[in-house]
Parts: sequence; C-alpha cells; structure tokens
Amino acid sequence: MEYVKIPQDIRVKDKLIGPLSLIQIIVIGAGGGISYVLFASAKKAAGTVPIAMHAVIWLPLIFAVAFAVIRINDISLFRYCLLMLEMMSKPRRRVWQPRKGIDMVSRFSTPKKKKGKKGEDEIEEEKPMNKSEVKLDELSVILDEKVTATTK
Repeated sequence: MEYVKIPQDIRVKDKLIGPLSLIQIIVIGAGGGISYVLFASAKKAAGTVPIAMHAVIWLPLIFAVAFAVIRINDISLFRYCLLMLEMMSKPRRRVWQPRKGIDMVSRFSTPKKKKGKKGEDEIEEEKPMNKSEVKLDELSVILDEKVTATTK
C-alpha cells in the first residue's frame, strides 16, 4: 500500500521568485509598467525629467509594491483598505429589533374540508384564533395533525 501525502496548509501561495508569488509579481509588473509609460512620455515631452516629476511618475510602482508585499494582521494591504472603506460606510452600532408581523401562533387557520352531497368537498372557514384562546392541548392536537399529514 502506497501512502499519499496530503497537503496541510493549502492557503499558502507558491513562491515563484524569492519570497514573491505569481500574483505579487503581476501586480508589481503592472505598477512598474504604468510608471515606465509615464516616465517615457515625460522624457519624450520634456527631454529631461525633473526630480520633482520623478516623485509623481514612480507613485504607481510604489503603490503596487505596497499592495503586493505589505500585510497587516495577515491581511493584504488591498483587502485591508477595502475593509476600512466598508467599516466607514456601515453603521458602527447595530441595534436588534424584532420584525413586525412575525408571530409564533398563526392568526389564520387552514380551512377544513367537509364532504357534502354527491361527494363534493365543501370548505368550512374557521374564525381567526386570538392568542388568549389558544390552549396548550389544542396546540398539540393541531401540531400532531400537521405532522401526521406531512409524513403520509
């Protein structure tokens, strides 16, 4: 009999280059590509790029590296920012209130069928039951009837 090795921690992403996974490399590459396009267009337009302009040009690469590498409490920076936005948009305190219209005892009862002349079913309607009229014995009889009807 051959033993099969079962992976224990499947949430760990495979590292491709050093400590970086494939997704991290793609994010950093996209940020670097945007920064390079900005650098190339600024160099083509002005000839030489001033140092103050470098700060603006390389911001996409800096943000991409931050989103790809930084983790806060084992959560990526991008997901952490999304969670912060969600926290700011939702109320901080939740108040529980019972919904209106939900009762334990039904206000309407199901109509009973009676056999009339020639085998036709006549429907006899019952009055709605008040909460004070409901007794435990009646409730258990009603529940027993419904349970036996559903099991048949």
